[in-house]
Amino acid sequence: RWLSRFPTIDQQLSRRLLDAEGPSLTRTGRMQRLVARAAGDRFALLPFAAGFISPLQSTGIAHTLTSVERLARAFESPALPSSDFLARCCAATRSELRFIDDLISLCYETTSRPELFHLATMTYFAAVTTYEKQRSEQGDALQADFLGAHDQRLRAALSRAAEQIRAAAASAWNADNLRDLQSSLKQTLRDYDHVGLFDPAIPRMHPHTAAPEF
Repeated sequence: RWLSRFPTIDQQLSRRLLDAEGPSLTRTGRMQRLVARAAGDRFALLPFAAGFISPLQSTGIAHTLTSVERLARAFESPALPSSDFLARCCAATRSELRFIDDLISLCYETTSRPELFHLATMTYFAAVTTYEKQRSEQGDALQADFLGAHDQRLRAALSRAAEQIRAAAASAWNADNLRDLQSSLKQTLRDYDHVGLFDPAIPRMHPHTAAPEF
């Protein structure tokens, strides 16, 4: 067997269940999780160890690097990180994961309506590009939580946008409603749309995968 060349991996997979008829879709239980303590006395968890939401928007690597950057600041002095610093890390990591959950759950709620799913993803990209803009402008001086999870004004605007999308999902739907919703969302998120999220030259196609250099 191929796995016999890798005994450690083989041992880890020894209890695997294979479908005798070949690959098939399998339904699992709930995978989302969030620990109560993401940091404490002489320890701090990276985001993926502290919780899991979904790979939908590929937040994992960027979130982890942001957390490493935050923790690294504690070692700029010879003293061990203080309990206050670790408490702030714990609160920040949990807040960031809950913020990501809010953004991604809206997308999953609209998966059966492609036109609404597209608009739901714009709330996520509004947060992403705003955070990228701040990093570009402030560099190492930026002390913000990942995706601006600490920014209550941003979160309030995104919550209003989510309410508008959910209200549209619960109502009768036509082309006029879609235009009205797009207009309302553009107004709601006007302070956080840095790349023309609602004005692409080609509908649902955007020329940027990240915020441009500011």
